[in-house]
Amino acid sequence: MIQFIRLQNWRSHSDSTLEFKEGTNLLVGNMGSGKSSCMDAISFALYGTFPALERRKLKLIDLFRMNETTSSVSMAFKWNGSIYKVERKLVKGKKVDSNAEIFKDNAMVETGAVAVTEYIEQLLAVDYDLFTRAIYSEQNNIDYFLTLDPRRRKTEIDTLLGLDRFEDARTNAVSLINRIKQNRKIFESQFNPEKLIESKETLSKNRLEHEGMIKKQNELEILINEKQKLVHELKSNFDSLQKKKIQFDTLSKEKIVLETKKSQLEIELQGAQIEESIIEKIKKSLEENKAKKIQLTKEIRELDSILSNLSKEIGSAESKIKKIESDEKKLDLAKQELEQILKQQSLDQLLNEKDELEKTAISFLSEKKSLISQNEELHEMLKNLKPDLSNCPICDNPLGEKGIEHIIDEKNKKIANQRKRIDEIELLINGKKKEFSELSKKIKQAESLTTNIISLEKEIQEKEKTAVFAKELNFKITAQISAKEKLQKQNADIDPLIHEQTIQCNKMLELLSRQKQQIDVINKLGFTIKSLEELQYNGDDYEKQRTQLEGARIDYERLASEKSSARKQIEMQIQMINQLQKEIEKSITLESEIKRYEFLEEQLLIFKNALLETQTSLRSGLSDAINAAMNEIWSIFYPYQNYPGIRLCVTEKDYTFELLDHESWKNLESIASGGERACAALTLRVALAMVLTPNLSWLILDEPTHNLDSEAVSLLSETLQTRVPEVVAQTFVITHEEGLMGADFSSSHRLVRDKNHLTSTKIESL
Repeated sequence: MIQFIRLQNWRSHSDSTLEFKEGTNLLVGNMGSGKSSCMDAISFALYGTFPALERRKLKLIDLFRMNETTSSVSMAFKWNGSIYKVERKLVKGKKVDSNAEIFKDNAMVETGAVAVTEYIEQLLAVDYDLFTRAIYSEQNNIDYFLTLDPRRRKTEIDTLLGLDRFEDARTNAVSLINRIKQNRKIFESQFNPEKLIESKETLSKNRLEHEGMIKKQNELEILINEKQKLVHELKSNFDSLQKKKIQFDTLSKEKIVLETKKSQLEIELQGAQIEESIIEKIKKSLEENKAKKIQLTKEIRELDSILSNLSKEIGSAESKIKKIESDEKKLDLAKQELEQILKQQSLDQLLNEKDELEKTAISFLSEKKSLISQNEELHEMLKNLKPDLSNCPICDNPLGEKGIEHIIDEKNKKIANQRKRIDEIELLINGKKKEFSELSKKIKQAESLTTNIISLEKEIQEKEKTAVFAKELNFKITAQISAKEKLQKQNADIDPLIHEQTIQCNKMLELLSRQKQQIDVINKLGFTIKSLEELQYNGDDYEKQRTQLEGARIDYERLASEKSSARKQIEMQIQMINQLQKEIEKSITLESEIKRYEFLEEQLLIFKNALLETQTSLRSGLSDAINAAMNEIWSIFYPYQNYPGIRLCVTEKDYTFELLDHESWKNLESIASGGERACAALTLRVALAMVLTPNLSWLILDEPTHNLDSEAVSLLSETLQTRVPEVVAQTFVITHEEGLMGADFSSSHRLVRDKNHLTSTKIESL
């Protein structure tokens, strides 16, 4: 039994809880109030889906209330003495994540959306498909099977009973048989028995030829190895002779070169004999002259450095004299400018005058401050002099009316005089400020000029001393230039002597080198002639060995070519043999596939016939079980004697519903009223639930009053309240029909919602 379900942010529900009882539970409300959402939530809690979601009429994102990011369903049900609570939660992100948990007697037994669904299916022994077929009647669907055309009704009821799977399997089996036949015919068109025999004979012939060619290849391999050994021996002998030939050719060329060089040196040295002692004497004199030149060059550079420093000093002295002459002119100008500023006065007199101005200004400022203070006191006093004052506020003497007026006039006149004097002082202060500023500027200029004059006079005093220093420098420069010229002359005189000695020395060294080279060439020539004699090289033996080696190589290459040709023939034969083997294997495979497909056709024909027999047997068995249940239920739902029996008839093309009318069966559609049709439809729904889910005893009916008149609604209401609980443990009825309501429902809930303002669903327990 389902005890309660709680919906949080689920469709139109913000936070709704519905408690249920055994028997028939009623949910009533206008369209859009959120009734069907409650039953969808039961299916979702159990299996993580419901029909509208399964058919993709709705998406997971549509299950969230307005802009909420989480949505959840919690449901508790009692089963086999234990209380189970299942909770499923949706979280909105880039995609919607789903999670689930199930508790048994408050202890968690499974977690995860898929795992929880599998746990519930095993617990109830009812999967989602069976739940939607047998228990959950969707909106306006209770009399669905009574209104369908015969062909479609047969298909729909077969689907409801799960028999459509046998039909689908039989159809698929027929399609598979036809496809297997087609494939078998394709293989038969590709298979040629005569070609298979011919390929086997050709393969045998090629194998014999292949064996012969392998034998020939082995024989050639032996001959090639023998010839290769001979070539190796001949090449070893020839390589030794070739090395001697290379040495002989090299020594012969070297002998010719040495003989030529010896003759050339004899001509160059004819009558010339050089002693090393003479060369050493010349070299010593040359080194002394070079050392002397280096010393002269060093002394000249030192004089150049001294002259450079003297030139810099005299340049500095001349620049200083020019600056002093420029300063003399600046001094005259500064003295003239100072005389114009002072105007027969001294700087001290100007400073005294500045001090006097500053004292005068301070005196005026003090007077102004005192007058302002007195003025403020008079103003304060006037505030205290009122017309009704009897005594003087200062001396406390009695005052009349005229006395007070006289004092006020006197005070006002004094205030005016003081104000006038303050204004005069301000003008005097401003004048003194201007005079003080101009005098300060003149003093500043005079002080600057005085400082500049003193500085210039000091620099001018250095003029005569600087001129004497410059004259002394000129004498030093003249002396240094004279010394430099003497050294330069000595340096120039020694250069030709060094040049002549260098040439003489180089010539003697060259001749001495030629003498040594001549001795070396004579020694090398003797060694080369001796080496040629010891080599004992014979050109005829070399040519003979070369001819034998070339002949052996030609024979080896011929045999290698024959072997290569044999190898290629063997490879071609292997390719032919492999190709023939593949063709034979392909033909054998085709033959095997043809036999396999023939076997499959036989087995599938047996399977198809078995499916048909099983489908017929199941349909008959299920219809008998449904009829037995319907007749048991019908007497409860319809306790009248008009039609004491009801049955479901199965034909080749249709399922028909019949009522027993005076011992004869008649078609329900031709004789039943609206209320009787509703009872028949309800009987069928309950019978299906009893047959397909015998252990669960749940039934969900969504808008069962569809197309019923008021009389039929009244009959259906009575049946749901008092009779259905006799055969179904717990039923859930969803309706907008107020006439369906009654006092005998186990629980009744009214669902209210303002769709225009998108408010959440409110639950009223009735």
